[in-house]
Amino acid sequence: MSQTIQFEISDTVVSPVVEMVDAKLKQPSLSGKKKLRFHLKSGQELSVRLGRYVNKERVLDKDNDRYLETVTDPLTGEVLRHCDEPLSEHQGRGSAKFKTVTPAATSDE
Repeated sequence: MSQTIQFEISDTVVSPVVEMVDAKLKQPSLSGKKKLRFHLKSGQELSVRLGRYVNKERVLDKDNDRYLETVTDPLTGEVLRHCDEPLSEHQGRGSAKFKTVTPAATSDE
């Protein structure tokens, strides 16, 4: 029995110099979203709220059912966000945000 593992690493440099490492581990024998087994993002990312770069580390590990995200302010060292929970319970952020339903328009006629 043979096994193929695909490992991707990308590194992007922009001005001002900001580093973000994005590593993915995929299992080609699976299809669609199931293919991605492990995703690591680590580096600096622009915080819209603060208007400057913060340090972010995010790990999604499907095989071990783990989600870990830590965001720290490099100027103060303050932890702005820390989340360490089972991936299966991770809800309410990013693409897993709860959808708001707008009520149907009513007519007086």
